[in-house]
Amino acid sequence: MSRCSRCGSSNVTRTYTVLSKTGSRTTVENNDKYSTLCNDCGNVEQTTKVVSVNKLPLYQDASLLEDLDIVVTSTEEGKSWRFPLNRILAGGDIDKLRYSLDKKTSDISVPTNQVVPVYIPGVNVPVEKAQAVEGKQAQFLAISNDPNDAESLIIQNSGFVTFPRLHSYQVGRTYYLSQTNAGEVVSEKPQSGIVQPLFTVVDELTISINMGA
Repeated sequence: MSRCSRCGSSNVTRTYTVLSKTGSRTTVENNDKYSTLCNDCGNVEQTTKVVSVNKLPLYQDASLLEDLDIVVTSTEEGKSWRFPLNRILAGGDIDKLRYSLDKKTSDISVPTNQVVPVYIPGVNVPVEKAQAVEGKQAQFLAISNDPNDAESLIIQNSGFVTFPRLHSYQVGRTYYLSQTNAGEVVSEKPQSGIVQPLFTVVDELTISINMGA
């Protein structure tokens, strides 16, 4: 039984939205949208019934469409909103630390739960693995391959990174750009040459990026 949310009365009248008519006869009604009038206090409420999430089809494409939305709800406010998914993807207005970078034909691939130090040599040229050579030091850490674009990397140069699974780095150690192998990191601080710190390991899942010049 419907009741008024203001006064609690059950003396209410529900009116459905009419979608079409033939003459004076209603032929179709929208049972998902209706208004409820309380005949005691006069309160009017507009209601849209929401389909159970379990009844929606699963999105199974390998890549994400640019205009995908998700539904978010607030139990405290009793409201739901449409939320553009691209706001929380890398480079969106919520995740400012990460960016999806076009590799531009580069063959760099990031191993699972590891990072690859990279730099951008110039305009419209492929991203390259960083080296301990003047002008080729790391500008970013490639923290993963972009799951939505095989030609892109997710990069970051500050903040924390939490991997979905255990990484292979030693907790408490600071890692540096390798002196010998491009795109690799070492846990022992080099004693000569270009010494560039990259990140410190916080725990078994998380690193803190603190890239030096």
